[in-house]
Amino acid sequence: MIISPRHKAIIYDWMHRHTGELALAVILGLVGYGQVKISRALTRVCELTGPHDYTSGYPITAKDEVNNICISHEPDDSTVADEP
Repeated sequence: MIISPRHKAIIYDWMHRHTGELALAVILGLVGYGQVKISRALTRVCELTGPHDYTSGYPITAKDEVNNICISHEPDDSTVADEP
């Protein structure tokens, strides 16, 4: 795609005037992407570590800690979209 010099000047001028907004938008996009990747990795770890049936108020073993983390990571029924 070829951009004319006039349009290129308009784009560069807009980017120069809105540098802060562009930086914040890029940071927000990177944070969102990172959250999705971490959530998928945590879901995979919870799937691999087996069923998580209970939580303990004060975890003593590593298995208790994993149970607490994985149970709190599971979506509630209220947040899951109904399938048609």
